[in-house]
Amino acid sequence: PVNNVQVQAADALGEFPGQGAVAELTRIASGSRGTFARRRTALLSLAKLDSAAFSATAPRYEGSNDWRERAAAAEGWSRFAGASRTRLLTDRDPRVIAAAFQAWAAQVEGPDPALLDMSRKLLASGDAGVRAAVADALSRGADASDIPILVSAIKSARSDSFPDAQLSALGA
Repeated sequence: PVNNVQVQAADALGEFPGQGAVAELTRIASGSRGTFARRRTALLSLAKLDSAAFSATAPRYEGSNDWRERAAAAEGWSRFAGASRTRLLTDRDPRVIAAAFQAWAAQVEGPDPALLDMSRKLLASGDAGVRAAVADALSRGADASDIPILVSAIKSARSDSFPDAQLSALGA
């Protein structure tokens, strides 16, 4: 129960603007003590409160060998418009790419042109998780010209170990 309280406290700090909250969140996110969930929540709370503090802390996560830390950085970067949203879409781990894309998709509404363009590029990914995430986003565009690449994605998904990419492509 103590771990959950610490995570909730880091989340609550993200709701209180001010240098005290930013300093404490920076200390937690930059440290190595406590659980990953606590550090991740502190990092994401920093992204909400102070873009400069987040930008200074995020490189540690982006350069980590732990894919979960890189995915947390991607989620934080998704809160900022522009190129920062695509920072980790070329990561070596498809789990990070999927997390980065899903975080970006959660930040924009409707058929965002940049999101749809990236969806079309990533739909050819060899990873079913990435293809599932991007096919879901591609459905926002409802563009008949996407049918050939969606059919190709459905065919690619035949050999996947789980049906999510195929179901997402069919749903698009």
